[in-house]
Amino acid sequence: MSMIYHDNAVRGHLDLAAVTPMPMPSGPPAGGAGLGELLFAFRRHWVLAIVATLVLGALATAIALAIPNRYQAWSAVLVEAHVNQVLNIDNAAPDVAADDLAVDSEAQVLRSQELASQVVDRLNLMRDPEFTTGLLGGLFGGGAAVNRTVVIDRFLRNLAVDRRNRSRVLQVYFTALDPTRAATIVNTLLSLYLDDQVQRKVQATREANVLLDKRLAQLRADVDAKEQAVQDWQIKSGLVSGATAPAINEQITQADAALGTARDELAQAHARRVAETGDASNAVVNNVLIQHLRERETDIQRRIAELSADIGPRHPTMINLQAELAKVRASIASEIGKINADFAQQERVAAARVAELEQTVRRLRSQSGQSSDAQVRLHALEREAAASRTVLDTFLRRYNETSEQVGLQRPDARILGKAEPPTGPVFPSRAALLGFGWLLALGIGGIGAPALREALAKRGSPLVRIEVIERVAGPALAVVPALTEDSARRIYPHNRPIDEPRGDFAEAVRSARASLLFARADRRCKIVLLTSATTGEGKTVLAAAIARSAALAGEDTLLVDVNLRKPGVHQTLELSNELGVFDYLERGLDVEALIQIDPRSPLEVMTAGQASPSTPPLLTLAALTRLFDELRARYRLVILDGPALLSGAESRFLASAVDEVVLVARGDLSAQALSFALRQLNEAHVASLRVLINRVDLSALQQEAAAAA
Repeated sequence: MSMIYHDNAVRGHLDLAAVTPMPMPSGPPAGGAGLGELLFAFRRHWVLAIVATLVLGALATAIALAIPNRYQAWSAVLVEAHVNQVLNIDNAAPDVAADDLAVDSEAQVLRSQELASQVVDRLNLMRDPEFTTGLLGGLFGGGAAVNRTVVIDRFLRNLAVDRRNRSRVLQVYFTALDPTRAATIVNTLLSLYLDDQVQRKVQATREANVLLDKRLAQLRADVDAKEQAVQDWQIKSGLVSGATAPAINEQITQADAALGTARDELAQAHARRVAETGDASNAVVNNVLIQHLRERETDIQRRIAELSADIGPRHPTMINLQAELAKVRASIASEIGKINADFAQQERVAAARVAELEQTVRRLRSQSGQSSDAQVRLHALEREAAASRTVLDTFLRRYNETSEQVGLQRPDARILGKAEPPTGPVFPSRAALLGFGWLLALGIGGIGAPALREALAKRGSPLVRIEVIERVAGPALAVVPALTEDSARRIYPHNRPIDEPRGDFAEAVRSARASLLFARADRRCKIVLLTSATTGEGKTVLAAAIARSAALAGEDTLLVDVNLRKPGVHQTLELSNELGVFDYLERGLDVEALIQIDPRSPLEVMTAGQASPSTPPLLTLAALTRLFDELRARYRLVILDGPALLSGAESRFLASAVDEVVLVARGDLSAQALSFALRQLNEAHVASLRVLINRVDLSALQQEAAAAA
């Protein structure tokens, strides 16, 4: 920040020893926007920082405490390929293959909308506020009713199914506001999932039975037709039992009949052995001893399950129970083996009977000595009838098997553990929320609020405007205070160095004059151009005031109006504009003939002259050099009141020919306009450039200085 100089000598020569620098009010520490500015803002607004931090921290605490706890219950289910050990028959509904695709598919089933809809209905979640009003409704109450789809979507958002390490185990998680409700939902979901598997198998089995029933009706009709064909052929060919039939044929017929019966008995014995083999056959199930052993096995398994939560598998009690269980199972297996052996013996007896009758038939037929076309035809019909009967028996057996499966279906998954209500919430972590909330409150309230308050205060801050101008243009030559309308009307600004020499305006003008002359201690003439970015910056008034101040201080000073397009010096100082710079440039008049004396000071003035706007004068470097050489021989300080930079190219041309350029800028001039003016002057390659800040609210500046002190 530049200095404002107080001159103890109001009139006469400038006494440099009497000039004492007074620093401008200091703003934030150097370094621009950064830690220094933040610390400065905190020092100025520390009360606001503390209050804002406490308020925001309290708000963060209230929010953290208001967020409801959310509990997560979980359970696991094992997807396995279930093998039907009850009937040892092919299942009408194929079991789930426990491969990657199947396990992933089961995970999707657990997250399906259909299963979620069943849980919603089972637990009546359509009346649960957690699902009908959502989180905000749960916090503040109320909320409009939602439809079923929204409830199911909210349910699924709280449900998670995770496959554990590519195994066949699926972990099911559910998050809810109530821990008991979370566990209930998980258990209900898994129960419905297993029930759904069983129902799908039962449905598939029933559909298979419907198809088998239709096929059985067709097969029965076919068997009846073929057996009737056999009887019709026997009657037609005479190959029937009776007194008229040959004895051999009657014996063969009897033997064939017996053989057929024996074969049927063999098929039945084989079917019984196959069907009754296993631990769930009717013979096994109805066996009293096996029933007693099954009950004993179930009781031991129940005791093992109850004790497994308290003792390990190596505990003596567990070892004894396991041994007893193995013994019971061995007894069951022994009894089942006896039953299976009995059925096998019955099948062997039937097979021996069939073999014996087949040998008898072969013997009788070999004795007949002849074979007729009728007998061949009869045998063919009998074979067809027997084949159809075999197919019928196969489908009938399959029909009976699938009918029995309806009540024996088991799910292809197993729940590994019941979901228990969680003991603690999974969200939120109140310590983390409180820590983050207070940290955010400290950042916003302790740092952001003072910085924002300082930024808002700086919008109309004269100090900040001065800093912006100096940041762009460098240290200011001086800061000239603004005058109120009444004060300016009472004493014109350019008259204040004369009429009010102790005023702030006059002090600022003397500071600018001292800065201009301080660098020329050799008493050589210095030519200074005052210009501005735009019109209305007050450069003409300041040029007149600085020139008068220098003249009153005893300096040989000349004020020259080089703004030939819009001259204003003659009006400001109330002088004639008949002759001036224009006449020197265009008519070659002598400088002495163009000089006028300021009526209120020793200042000498050269006005612009009567230049025609339609024929502006041509400023040449040679003419300016000649004029400046003459002026340097006569004066120590020459002040040029030039045109604004945006008015034409004359200011840039003049700037390149003078010793120093002073850019007059209002305190509220934008940084963009100032930067544009500086670029224009830099293109002119000026020897020295200073900025003079005009129209600054001095009272506001002093208040800022007091606040910053």
